[in-house]
Amino acid sequence: SSDVCSSDLPDLAIERLGTLRDKLEIRERKVKLYQDGQALFKLPVIEFPDIALTRKEVTMCDGVFGVFTDVSNSIDGWKELQWSQVLPIMEDMMTAMDGFAGRSKRMPKRVRDWPAALQVKTMVDNFLVVLPMMQELSKESIRPRHWEAVLKLAGQTVPENTEEWQIGRASCRE
Repeated sequence: SSDVCSSDLPDLAIERLGTLRDKLEIRERKVKLYQDGQALFKLPVIEFPDIALTRKEVTMCDGVFGVFTDVSNSIDGWKELQWSQVLPIMEDMMTAMDGFAGRSKRMPKRVRDWPAALQVKTMVDNFLVVLPMMQELSKESIRPRHWEAVLKLAGQTVPENTEEWQIGRASCRE
């Protein structure tokens, strides 16, 4: 299962993890049936340590890719918001990102070096840098020249109506 967790393509790894989880559950049921049959006939019960190890690794992968999915879905959803919708939920966004940062830090040390875990940390850190800027840009004192400077850095043109502008447009160059 370590090849699933070390994938550079988290979406593909999440799909493979689901398949692996299904196969593991089938094997765990078979092991239980075998062990119950062995106990019924008073035979020595055979242990399968590889199954327990695989379950532990799948659980770790679930943790990493669960955080990855949550962070990706949240950020993607926020990028679709119009500027006028951002200010009322700014505090919720900050709370969510702090929660994701905490979940990322609480990952087992062994998994923190996996590409998906590093990508989660990068996404969270980058968005935590952007949030204070968004708070500042939402103030009444912001003038068109401030918007022009920010959008120039983002490689975007100045929108005619900033209230209808989606925040995802400033996050990357198109």
